[in-house]
Amino acid sequence: LNSAMDRILNIDPYFSTKLYHKYFAGTNTHVFFSEEEKAYLAKTTEVKVAILENDQPFGYMENGEWHGISYDFLKYIAQNTSLPFTFVKAKDEVEALRMVRDGEADLFASARLHEALSQDKDLMFTATYLSTQNILVKNKKVTETDLSSSRLALPQGVVVSSPLLNKNHTYYPTLKDCIDAVNSGKADYTYGNSYSIEQIIRRPAYQNLLLVPMSDSGLQFAMAMSPQAN
Repeated sequence: LNSAMDRILNIDPYFSTKLYHKYFAGTNTHVFFSEEEKAYLAKTTEVKVAILENDQPFGYMENGEWHGISYDFLKYIAQNTSLPFTFVKAKDEVEALRMVRDGEADLFASARLHEALSQDKDLMFTATYLSTQNILVKNKKVTETDLSSSRLALPQGVVVSSPLLNKNHTYYPTLKDCIDAVNSGKADYTYGNSYSIEQIIRRPAYQNLLLVPMSDSGLQFAMAMSPQAN
């Protein structure tokens, strides 16, 4: 899988952007494998993939069918490798990573790479297939530049990078709920990746938000697997 991803991205460096905009259908990407890799593909009958059931635009189920960037990427890999992916629903990132550690899934489709995960010895990661900027979302009435004592809204089940976590935080079911809390004044700020936030704030109801690009290195997406995986 890592080999296939590397080769696709080397042949077409703009594949991630095309994937996001759904332009990849017309590309002429050819992937070549060694005899050893062909033997592995031939004997593999199933690759179980944990995918978040409500993680727009990366993975989500609509009318009984999977959609999203991560799903499309795996679908494209399957078309080029014949790897037989099957998808297993996970309610959040914590559950998806546990499924990989416990052998209930071979891969987690949309692992967010950061310090907390990089130190996890029970996981290994593919090459990154997507990068995005982190965005701070705060209520317009919050004027402080130092937010260390402000009310932070966090989505449940998300592995949080320690520099972004303060003591005054409250968990909400989803990132949308976090943004709703900030918009209503129940929380002062939240943060997330630019793709997810863009999907949420399109609604005209969000009139009390200020979006600030964060000065960190952004967020990279990869697929997580067990070190024991092939």
